[in-house]
Amino acid sequence: NWSAYNGYYAITNAEELYGWRETLVNKTLGNGDLGNAVLINDIVVNTGDMVAAGDAGTPPAYTWPAIESFKGVLDGRGHSISGLYIVEGSDGTYKYTAFIEVLGGEIKNLVISNTFVDASSAYNSVIAAAEWLSEGISNVKIDSNVKIKASGSFGAFICDTGDVTLTNCVSLANIIIDGGRYIGSVV
Repeated sequence: NWSAYNGYYAITNAEELYGWRETLVNKTLGNGDLGNAVLINDIVVNTGDMVAAGDAGTPPAYTWPAIESFKGVLDGRGHSISGLYIVEGSDGTYKYTAFIEVLGGEIKNLVISNTFVDASSAYNSVIAAAEWLSEGISNVKIDSNVKIKASGSFGAFICDTGDVTLTNCVSLANIIIDGGRYIGSVV
């Protein structure tokens, strides 16, 4: 159950974040709804140290396979999403590991912290693995307690892109390369 916030889905906790994800993945949006969402609070998906969990190879209770496609707006309003453990899709058909597989919309005003990305796909990223006619990414910070273990191509914000606008974005992530072809700390 979503509460409208000026035409956006209001996300106040991890359960609602996963509910928003499922709505996008299962394509159960209403007619003309792009899945626009706004964070009302800082969101904690898992407690504990995600980098330590990733280093030990012990995924936490909640993992995050990529949202296949997103064409709306995700406005963090300066809030953070922490405790993410981003993995490749569980059915093995994904070629991307990221928060969002293909970004066709906009992500803004967000901090990602305490996150591990098990980037074993062909194209990998913390935010979006690929971009297609997006509005871009602005005012997004990937904190220093984020670790990416990459064995494919990797870009912190976008991995595979033709033309994307990044505005006021910073990545302090620790990137570990394990045979990656193309690695960028930003794109």
